[in-house]
Parts: sequence; C-alpha cells; structure tokens
Amino acid sequence: NMSKSRTYEGNMHVQGDDTMPTGDCRLEWSNGGTERNSVDLWSDIDTIIDSYLDGKPTIWSRSDEPASDTPNDTQDPVAETQKTELDSTVEMNDPAPEIQPEADE
Repeated sequence: NMSKSRTYEGNMHVQGDDTMPTGDCRLEWSNGGTERNSVDLWSDIDTIIDSYLDGKPTIWSRSDEPASDTPNDTQDPVAETQKTELDSTVEMNDPAPEIQPEADE
C-alpha cells in the first residue's frame, strides 16, 4: 500500500476527470498539491528550445516566402560537401589520357 510506505496516515481518494488528457493527473492535499499537465509541459519544452536556438532557423523551419536568388551569408556545409563530391566524381569519370608506347632506340 503506497500510503503506508510513505507514512501517510490520512485518507486517499482517487477520482477520474474526463476533461484531462490521458496521462495527466492532479494530486491535492490539505496544504498544497501538484499537477502533471502535458500541454503545459510541451509549452515549457518549446520555450526552452526556442531560447537555445535564439530564433535561428532550423532544417525543420517552414517559410511562406519563396526562396531567394541572392545567396545568404551562411553556407550549407552539407551542400558544399555534396558539390565537392560531385566535382570529384566528374573528374574521376573523365577519360584517362592516352599512353604512347615508348619507341625503341
């Protein structure tokens, strides 16, 4: 029994609440209480993440504006790597130079 393992001598009453999402709960006692509210929890998580990102766009950001033809100041390291790999591939696919046999002297 949980109430005995925590040395709680009072009464406990468990009651469902159809207005709360599954997984959320509220505990109340004579001088306080606590609540697990997933909506508030996710809001807090979003706020913390936003503060770390400081409003910088991420790969998951969506923009309603069309892409600009003007390059921005930041470079995409993945795109640069892929471009370098493509350039290397093209160079590797160029035909090898012809080798002339050495003339006997």
